[in-house]
Amino acid sequence: MGIYWSRPLLEQILSPETFSLLQQATADPTLDHLDEKTGIIPLHNGETGEWIHDIKLDWPLRLSRCKIRKLLCEGLNVQWGKFLDKIDMCQDGSCVTAIFQDGTSATGTMIVACDGGRSIVRQHAVPGPDAHSKSAPFVGVRSVFELQTDERALKTRSISPVTFMSAHPKGMWSLMIVLDVPDNANPKDCLFQTITSWAADKNAVVDSTGRYPDVTIEELQARQRMHGGLFGDIFKWAHELPPEDIAHNQIRVASWPTRAWNSFGGRMVLVGDAAHPMPFFRGQGLNNVIADVALLVDAMSKVAGGADLKEELERCNGEIVERGFKAVNEAVVNCEMVHNWVALRQSDLVAKGPMHV
Repeated sequence: MGIYWSRPLLEQILSPETFSLLQQATADPTLDHLDEKTGIIPLHNGETGEWIHDIKLDWPLRLSRCKIRKLLCEGLNVQWGKFLDKIDMCQDGSCVTAIFQDGTSATGTMIVACDGGRSIVRQHAVPGPDAHSKSAPFVGVRSVFELQTDERALKTRSISPVTFMSAHPKGMWSLMIVLDVPDNANPKDCLFQTITSWAADKNAVVDSTGRYPDVTIEELQARQRMHGGLFGDIFKWAHELPPEDIAHNQIRVASWPTRAWNSFGGRMVLVGDAAHPMPFFRGQGLNNVIADVALLVDAMSKVAGGADLKEELERCNGEIVERGFKAVNEAVVNCEMVHNWVALRQSDLVAKGPMHV
C-alpha cells in the first residue's frame, strides 16, 4: 500500500509518536524512502523488458498491510470477525445501532462505513441498485510467493527495491511489489507479490453480480510466458514453485460512481472503498481514504467545539462525494488506458504518476 500525496494529511491525523513509527510499518524498514532509487517506479515493456519510463514519487512509503494494521490498532479494542446484518436508527434520531450477524450489536452517535467496495452500510445509505458497485471488463490474478534463492531475490530487487511494473503490447499490465522483508535479512525469505491483468473476454458470461469468470492457472501462466526481461524471469521462477508455495487470488476490478448518500441527519458517513471503490492501477485508493479521514477528523473537532453535527457531517460527506466521483472516473479511464499499448503514455499513471490529483 503506497502513501503518496496524502502524506501531509496523514501527519495531521496521527499523533507525532505514531507518525514517527511509520517507517517500521513499511515492507522494508531498512530502506531510505528519500533515496532517489526508492523514489521511482520503473515502467518496462512487458514483451521485451526494455525500459519505458520512470514514474517519480516525492515521498513514497510502501506500507505493509499487516504492520500498519498492528501499529494503528495499538490501544484499541478491535472486535474482529463481525459481519453487519442491519442498521437501526434511534427514534429520536440521536443515535445509531449496528446489528451483527452473530446477534451482537453496538450503539453510538454515528456510524462510519469503511466496510469495503461491496459495503453493506452503503446499501442502507443509498436505496436500491444504485448502491451496487460495477465490475470493469478486466480480469487478473494476484500471486504471493518467496523466490527461495538469494540470487533470484536480489535480481528481482535490482531494478527497484520496492516496486516496478510493465505494460505489454498485447494489452497486459503487470506489477511487482516487495510485500515484506524479514528481520533476518536473508534475501531468499523476502515475500513478493505480482499482479497480472488484462481485458476480459468480450464473450465471457458474467454471473448475477456482474463478475467475470475466474482466471485459470493455465491461462495466467500462458499470458505470463509472453513476458520478457526481468518480468519474464520472475514469472518463470514462480511457475517452478510447488503449488503449496505460491498463493493466487483473483482480481476483481470494480468501481462505484460516487454519489450523494443519506446521512440520516449526520449519523452516517462513508469513507474509503465504501465511498469510492476504484481500479487500483494508479495507487489512489489509500490516499483518498486518508483524505476522507482527515475531513472526518476536522468535522468532529468542530462538533466537539460546539458546531452542529448534521451540518458538519453533510459538509464532510459532500466533499468526499465530490472528490470521490472525480477520482473514480479518472481511475476507470486510467485502467482502460494502461491496458492499451497505444494510449499508455497518455494515461494518468504515466503522465501524472500517483503524486498528483
